[in-house]
Amino acid sequence: KEEYLREFFQLPNVLNGLFGLLQRLFGVEIVAADGDAHIWDPYVRFFRVREADTGELIASFFLDLHRRRAKKKPGFWHAKIQDYSTALGTERSGPRLPAAHIVCDFAQPDSNGQPTLLTHEDVRKLFHTMGGALRHLLCNQTEGLVAGTSGLEMDAVAIPAFFLERWAYDPTTLRSMARHVETDEPLPEPAIDMFAAT
Repeated sequence: KEEYLREFFQLPNVLNGLFGLLQRLFGVEIVAADGDAHIWDPYVRFFRVREADTGELIASFFLDLHRRRAKKKPGFWHAKIQDYSTALGTERSGPRLPAAHIVCDFAQPDSNGQPTLLTHEDVRKLFHTMGGALRHLLCNQTEGLVAGTSGLEMDAVAIPAFFLERWAYDPTTLRSMARHVETDEPLPEPAIDMFAAT
């Protein structure tokens, strides 16, 4: 069952579905900005987060999706690079904007150009990790010492991560990202119903 479902979760489609969800939920647009920042591996991507209505830049993040066992800590995690801060901004550039590093543990694309295929558990982990990073990326607390997770009660730190991972089971979200790798057929409705009932 899991191998059959994996054929519907191509990594590029899942990212597009996730970014579309973030726009629906938070009114932000995730824009690829590869080439705008130094990267440490060809598979690392750089993105900017903008207000969807105005285009105003509000954050940025690096997305390191693929495993490289000898060179990075395995697993799914995120780390802040910097929090939002008016004190550390300048008059000319405005406040210092948040930035984060989001790391996943997906297989690299194969040499034939076949996209990385994910299990639904992988999709859930990606949503969870992005949810955790959103604490930093969408924060505009003017006092940097309490921005992001700083000054936050420990029992509340993971709420955004668990909130966003639930959307990996949402029928609209699944329909937006789950298409068969070879036929481009959508994920069958019984499978969507199964995930929605989870």
